[in-house]
Amino acid sequence: MQDGSGLSRRALFGAGLGRIADAGLARDGEAGGRGRTPPAPPPPQPFDGWGEGDSDGLGARLDPVAAALLEASGVTPGARVLVACAGDGGLARAAARAGARVTAVDASADRVERGRALCDREGLDVTWAQAPLTAMPVDGATYDAVVSLFGASYAEDPRAASAELVRVVRPGGAIAFTAWMGFMGALLHAAGGPARRSQRWARFETAYLHFFDFPDLDVREAALPWTFASVAEAVDELAAAGGAGGAADRVRDALPELVLRFGSETAHGIVVDAGYAIVLARRP
Repeated sequence: MQDGSGLSRRALFGAGLGRIADAGLARDGEAGGRGRTPPAPPPPQPFDGWGEGDSDGLGARLDPVAAALLEASGVTPGARVLVACAGDGGLARAAARAGARVTAVDASADRVERGRALCDREGLDVTWAQAPLTAMPVDGATYDAVVSLFGASYAEDPRAASAELVRVVRPGGAIAFTAWMGFMGALLHAAGGPARRSQRWARFETAYLHFFDFPDLDVREAALPWTFASVAEAVDELAAAGGAGGAADRVRDALPELVLRFGSETAHGIVVDAGYAIVLARRP
């Protein structure tokens, strides 16, 4: 999968830049190995993403990513689509507006309730279910596309998560999800979130490990430019999306430097390049 908007990691992997021999990758399904900084300890509460589960505020800035994800997975009117780790349904609603028959699953009862309400408000027919990513209450080999807006990349057990995605997609169907890189990876790390779990999915090596028997497999980099009026506005919005508590305090302290490192000043303010990757695997 490659076009003018992204860099194909499969092409780089084929050119000899892969690291499948990495001992950490082979051992636990995530990139590791000697000489690398160990991951930060997990937060005390389950990680809910960074604005991905809330269509207000930062979540609204993810609409272009949702559109790119649906395009990559080939969602067409009438297609059966499962949205995993659906949050409050931003991606599910986008798929339903495109004419797909949508099922949305999330582990949080609050997000499922909010998602249903938002779908009802728009008159969108989306079936909702509350369940963890690794045990979704749906039939196997059913869906034309199984998609996730960042949520799947946070899975604590990536092997179990990828196995469940494979279980529910039909032969010939697409698995497509996004993973953070660059700016958001650094932000998640500052929060003590699963930054390295998400970032590792942006490597073709990780995707290959989990979907090695899928001949149609690629990871493509993309850019999501976020414009803010000032560094202060960027800090306020991004820190608010992280919730309250110690993690938010750490993020607010780290954000000014991160915004300046990954951002560029323009006549309209500052543009932060929130890079991400789309993992696309089509089941044989």
